[in-house]
Order: sequence, then C-alpha cells, then structure tokens
Amino acid sequence: MALAGCAAAAATLACAWLDTRMSVAALALVYLIAVVATAALLARWAAVLTSVASVSALNYFFVPPRHSFEIATPEYMLALAILLAILLAVSLGINALVASLHARRAQAEQRARQAHELHALSEQLAESQGLQAVAQVAAHWLSEHLGMPCAVFVRPDGEPDPLPVVPRDTTLLPWRAAGRPRRRGTAPFHAAAGAGACSRPCRAMRGVPWSFSTSRTTA
Repeated sequence: MALAGCAAAAATLACAWLDTRMSVAALALVYLIAVVATAALLARWAAVLTSVASVSALNYFFVPPRHSFEIATPEYMLALAILLAILLAVSLGINALVASLHARRAQAEQRARQAHELHALSEQLAESQGLQAVAQVAAHWLSEHLGMPCAVFVRPDGEPDPLPVVPRDTTLLPWRAAGRPRRRGTAPFHAAAGAGACSRPCRAMRGVPWSFSTSRTTA
C-alpha cells in the first residue's frame, strides 16, 4: 500500500514540474507510466490502488478548479472516467501478463529439474550391476520423490513369486503373524526381515495379497 502511494506521489511531483509545459492530457500519461510500473512490479491490488490514486491526484492538483475534487465541466468528468477505466484495464492486464510469465518460468524450471533428476537416475541405473541393484536404485528414487516408503518387486531366476526390493537404508516389516500372511487393514507384525530384498519367509503365498510397511533404520 505504501509503495502504491509512493508511485502516485512520484507521478504527481513529476506532473508538478511539467505543469507549465504540458496540458492535462499529457500529464495523464505520466500517471499511466506510474501505473504500468506498479502493475509490473507489485501485486494486483497495488496496481488498482495506484490507478485510483493517480486519477484522484490528477483531478485534485491539475484539473480546474484546482485543489478541489469538484469537476467544472462534464468533459473533464468524462475524461477522468475514461482515464480511470484505461488505467484499471492496463494495470490488470499487465499484472495478469506478469503472473503468467512467472508461472511459465516456474514450470520451465520444474521441467528442467525433473529432466536433471531423470538423467541422474538413468546414470545410476546404468551403473548398477544386476537386477537387485537396479531395483534398489529405483526404490530409493521413488521413496525420495514420493515422500513415502516404496518397494520394487522383482522376480529372481527360479523364484515362482516376485520379491520386494527396498532402499538400502530401509527395513522391511512384513505383514505376517503366526506363520500366515495377514490381510490388508490388519495390524502389522513387526519382525524386521533386514534391509534390501525380503528374505524367502516374507514371500507372498499364492492367492493372498502381500502387504508390508517400512521404517527407516537407525543404524
């Protein structure tokens, strides 16, 4: 609010210096510059406030009768109304354009960041040796970017069922109790199977949904 008032005040000082050299219509262009600058640099409400303050200052200081908000002729009243409409339209349009440019810049930066992350992931996957290492890298990447524990299921050679692979710093807690896997929605049986791939006892039984929870290791 203070910056919006300063913009209108600066335009008024410039118009006071140009008062004897220019007409009222030319002085209105000085306020237009102030409104454009405010709309480009500040928020929408500041641009609107600068527009209203500029028209009020032009009317009070430079439109006859001066130093009064009274308007002598209908022509001046129409001119001030049109000026206010133009200033509001210009300020809102420029502010929307600037906001759109900022949004596009943020989207471009996000795409560049995602491309860099995917490139780094592809390099890590290329450097991994074996299916187990590739699955661990993928699980770690998913866990970091989704903000939740993740696992990648792989089917080793000779195994009938897929086994989960979790990041190296994650401990797998299978949903199993009394030698039987629990159904989804039941309380987990907290028996750590160790980091990395789940051991053979954690493997899902055929026809039974396999559920698990993970917790970060403290070591």
